[in-house]
Amino acid sequence: MASAGAFEGALVEQVAPFLKRSSVPVVIDHMGRVDASLGVDQPAFKSLLGLMRDARFRVKVSGSERISRKASPWSDAVPFARKLVAEFGDRSFWGSDWPHPNLVAIPDDGVLVDLISEIAPSEKDRQALLVDNPRGFYRFKR
Repeated sequence: MASAGAFEGALVEQVAPFLKRSSVPVVIDHMGRVDASLGVDQPAFKSLLGLMRDARFRVKVSGSERISRKASPWSDAVPFARKLVAEFGDRSFWGSDWPHPNLVAIPDDGVLVDLISEIAPSEKDRQALLVDNPRGFYRFKR
């Protein structure tokens, strides 16, 4: 089984040493909830990338509306998801996050789905993100 957790992006560096001691795979939700307005060179995102270099870690590249500081379509979140898929495409997942708990404004799921082609530009990337990776990790039968 996998462990999962939600934490704010600023805590990535702080919790990384504890997560690295996990004896089970760890799935980091919502791209670690980094603050997209701080750019991909921010320490929290660099810490997330560092965690992802460990094969025990997986990341959900959904939640653009949660890390963005902009209005729909949350374009400032796309570079984060794209980088995670480009570097760790075999361990990235996407999910709708429906019914979007703990949000005041419910995002348009159609807009979130439209971001997939920007996050995972090739058909191979999308196949891995949406089908192959979750199937293998959660042991879904074919």
